[in-house]
Order: sequence, then structure tokens, then C-alpha cells
Amino acid sequence: MKKYYVKGGILVNTPFFKYENAGAGYGGDSMPDAEIIPTNKVLPSGEKYLLIDDKHPQSIFAEYYASSFFTTGYCWAPLFHKSYKDDYEEYNARIQDARMLMELSLKYGDERARGLLSRDSFLAVMNAFENFMADIILTRITNDENVFYDFASKRSEQKKIQKDLAAGRNGAAEQKIIEYVLRQSYCSADKIIETCKELFGQAIKVNQSIINLFMTRHLIAHRGGRKKDGTYVTFTNHEIEDTIRKITILVETIKKFIMERDHS
Repeated sequence: MKKYYVKGGILVNTPFFKYENAGAGYGGDSMPDAEIIPTNKVLPSGEKYLLIDDKHPQSIFAEYYASSFFTTGYCWAPLFHKSYKDDYEEYNARIQDARMLMELSLKYGDERARGLLSRDSFLAVMNAFENFMADIILTRITNDENVFYDFASKRSEQKKIQKDLAAGRNGAAEQKIIEYVLRQSYCSADKIIETCKELFGQAIKVNQSIINLFMTRHLIAHRGGRKKDGTYVTFTNHEIEDTIRKITILVETIKKFIMERDHS
């Protein structure tokens, strides 16, 4: 693990950063094995410091020590300290949001309003799954530097990330990888299979009923739910609960082999 030393202060001004260890008041002689990072800002007093923010990222897989001060005004963003259990609990919380939307739809006498809210409820279930997939990926890669950089190196289509890696701009590459994970769609059998195999070493089967749900999700997300005949897809409470049941079986299958892997 890298150890960095700053001849001056360090100011962290972003929640999208974590560090393994950090401190201040260190003399250069006490950090003989640390790499020196130059400062990039100056206080009104004339004191130099390293600013770490969204425009000046640094690696999350390192220790940071300063000669004068180390200050942060933020707690780490949740993605940096969530466990797989937290990821699963977040999924369940978002499923309750979907149920809440469906309950609201049942209160409306207007058929159009019921249909609209039922589609929102269905999308909320799909979004809960997509968030779960993104969360477990981030939990995996942000807690293991080797896994993170192996994952990053395999995203060859992400040219900006590869340029940052080649230039040694690790902090910038890490932030781009995190953003990449968050903007991906995981309502795809191929994406699920690829992710589980790559990061958890587990082959998984995505059955046709799940693929059909993904197709419906795409119809709503990209066409507002309008079918070829001009009508709009709607859902009953039973259909939403059946969707939740099927997606939750998939989520629990993934959670099970992750937990077994971690305790093996």
C-alpha cells in the first residue's frame, strides 16, 4: 500500500474519498518510505497545502501524512463503508418504496393515474435491483486494491480511464471507475452473469422469467410503457408482488454465494 507525505497541510473537501490511515505533525525524517506529493494550494497565511476534492482526486488505496495539518469536513460517502449486508438492506428498503407506490395507485379511481403509478412501482423494483448490483460491485472493488485495478484494467473500452492509469493518475482513474459502475444498467442477463463471474468467481443462471421482466423494464424506461398496439402496460398489485418475488430470489441467490465466499 502506498504511503504519501505532504510538506505542508492536507485538506479533504469531498465525501468521495477515503484513506487507510492519515495524520499530521510528521517530520520528513519520520516518513522515509513515503512518496512526497507536492502541494497545490496556499492559505492566506502563506501556508501551502494539498487540496483533495472532486477536481483534485487522490487514490483511495493509500495512507496520507502531512507535516502541518490534516483536515476534512466530510464523512466518507456511504459507498466506501457499506458491507454486503448493508447492500441487501438497502435493496429491501427500496422494495418497500415500490410497495408504497403500488399502495398509492390502488387509492386512485382514475384508471390513468393507477396505471402510471403501477409502472412507477414496477420501475422502483427494477431500480432496487440495479442499485443492489452497483452496490455489491463497489463494496467488492473499493475494499481490495488488487481487485479494483484488475477490474479497471479490463474496462478497455473506457479510454479516459486507461489514459489515467497509463499516466499514473490513480485518483482520477478510481473516481472514473466508480462513476462508470454507478451509470451502468444491470437489467441484463449478460451483465449479471459477467459481473458475478468476474468479481465473485460464481457462475449464475438468469432464467427467462427474469429476462422477460428486464424487457418490460426497458419498454417502460425507453417507451413510457407503450406497447406496439398503442396501449400501455399496467400492473395489478399481485403482478407487482410476483415481480418482487422473482427479483428477490435472484438477489438472495447472489447474496448467498457472496456470503459463502466471504466465510469460506
